[in-house]
Amino acid sequence: MFSVEQRARRRAIPGPPSRAPVAFAFAFGYVFTIVPMRRQGMAWRQAARLALAADTASWPCCPIVDSPPRLGGEASAWDWLPA
Repeated sequence: MFSVEQRARRRAIPGPPSRAPVAFAFAFGYVFTIVPMRRQGMAWRQAARLALAADTASWPCCPIVDSPPRLGGEASAWDWLPA
């Protein structure tokens, strides 16, 4: 048997991320993009292609914009915008 401390330590070690939450995040992201386009009368194929292109292109940009490199001091994403 493990002691209480050993069990707590074993639980604290993170395992590999589950694939299900990542899959659901992608699926819901695409659905939330496609549904408004479908409501405006866009064809399924056209809406799916546009959502795939737009969401796939925008997701890698999020970490770059949300956490720019620190250039000595407290730089933030808002510092890069013109005044």
